Amino acid sequence: MAGRPGKDDPIAIVGVGIFGLSTALHLARRGYRHVTVFDRQDYDSGLYSYQKGCDAASADLNKIIRSAYGTQTEYQELSFEAVQQWHTWSKQLSDGDAPPGMTSSDKVLHNCGAISINAGEGLPPFEQATIEAMAKLGHGHTQLITTDPEDVKTAQKLGLNIDQFNAQARGKATVGVLDASGGFAVA
Repeated sequence: MAGRPGKDDPIAIVGVGIFGLSTALHLARRGYRHVTVFDRQDYDSGLYSYQKGCDAASADLNKIIRSAYGTQTEYQELSFEAVQQWHTWSKQLSDGDAPPGMTSSDKVLHNCGAISINAGEGLPPFEQATIEAMAKLGHGHTQLITTDPEDVKTAQKLGLNIDQFNAQARGKATVGVLDASGGFAVA
C-alpha cells in the first residue's frame, strides 16, 4: 500500500499501551472505520490494571508530567496539549462518563507541579533554556524559579510547595524550577 490508507482500509495496531490506544483513538476521531487493536493481555479480565498483571509501561500506577524540555519546544507544546486533554477527561469523569474500572471521583491528572532542584545558586543550562523557550511560547508563567521571591508567592497562591525538601529553610544553597503545569497522570 502506497501513501495514506483510505478511511475504509483495515488498520491493525499491535500493542494497546498508551501509544497503541492513542493511535487508535486519533484514527477513529479522523474517520477511519476499521481500526483493530491487538494485545496479548485480555482487557475484559484485567482492565489493563498493573495490579492484575498488565505489563504495559503505560498501565503503571502513575507517570510524572512536565513541560520542561529545554529548547525542545515541540515537546513543550505537546505537553500543554496533553495537559488540556487530561483536564477534559477528568471533567468527563466527574460528569459521570466513567469507563469500566473508573468512577466519577477519579482524576486523570493531578496538577501538583513537577520540580527540578539543583545544588548551588545558578540555574543549570537546561532549566535556563526551558524558561527562555517557555517564555517565547507564552507559557513562561508556568516555570517558577525556587529562589525568586515573586515566583515563590505565585507558587503559594497556586497551592504549590516550591521548597519541597525544606532546603532553603535549612540554609542549603539550592536553586530549581517548579513546573506549575506538571504533576502526575494516573496511568
